[in-house]
Amino acid sequence: MASISQQEIEYLRNNNNTGIEFEYALFFLLNDGELRNVFFNEVVLYHPFKDRIELIIAKTNIEVLKRIITRKFNSNYEVFLATQIDNIGPSDIILRDNGDCKLGLSVKYQNNCTLNVSSKYFITEQSAMELKNALKISCQNYILEMNTKFGSTNEWFRKRKTSIETDKFIDNVRNKVMQDWMKKSTIEKKELLNKLVHADSPIIFWVVKFRGSQTGYQFEINENPIKKFLPDDVVLTKEATSFIGFNINGTLFAKMQVKFNNGILEKAKGNYSDFIIDGIKIKNGDPFGSWNFSI
Repeated sequence: MASISQQEIEYLRNNNNTGIEFEYALFFLLNDGELRNVFFNEVVLYHPFKDRIELIIAKTNIEVLKRIITRKFNSNYEVFLATQIDNIGPSDIILRDNGDCKLGLSVKYQNNCTLNVSSKYFITEQSAMELKNALKISCQNYILEMNTKFGSTNEWFRKRKTSIETDKFIDNVRNKVMQDWMKKSTIEKKELLNKLVHADSPIIFWVVKFRGSQTGYQFEINENPIKKFLPDDVVLTKEATSFIGFNINGTLFAKMQVKFNNGILEKAKGNYSDFIIDGIKIKNGDPFGSWNFSI
């Protein structure tokens, strides 16, 4: 904060990514004195989540985390905000002491998502093509299911209705993921697993999770997030309705949610559409873009 530019200030003011309010609150609390004032007056007061950030600051006791950090650093340390900087791993905040020792903090709130990952890492081009062809039929069946259950399009389109057809398609995707996993080489599995858990992070990082309580926010701190595997020991399973489980020796250590980016059907823009129903232009959804992987 001592050397922040106006361009960087504007970027921070306009960053409204999911969970950013917890990153900003923790950054504020880890700083002190004038650096706190600069961040609050130049960024927080202008941020669209200002009230939320202030509430988190007011209801969070930082002392336990500071004591744990003190065990890592014997001297004073600087605090850097590193949100969305991909070349330092999953860290949202970085601490650096006088000897240039660095520690990253990956900030979470009531979730353990470490990465949003594309389906291309899990399914082959052939599997993707087969699923795209199956999606056309699934979308037609979904429309029939919704019309039968709820009537006109306005009664169900973009209304988050539960669907047997959606569940069936997601289950089909999970089958492909598990089949293609078995075909991967040990090296391919290792590279993918390392990506998922940020094993190649250039700095050590901890996972710092906010947990809400009646009295405020508490921290759950993982100083040793899982990073190393014997790839061939990892077994994939189906969990709940839409998750793939990652297991070692029968123990579930991570889950990945297989999902549509924005629902099985989306509102079409421009001239192209897959369906026009009750005057509404609709296109098939995207189940391949981004899946949530959580430790």
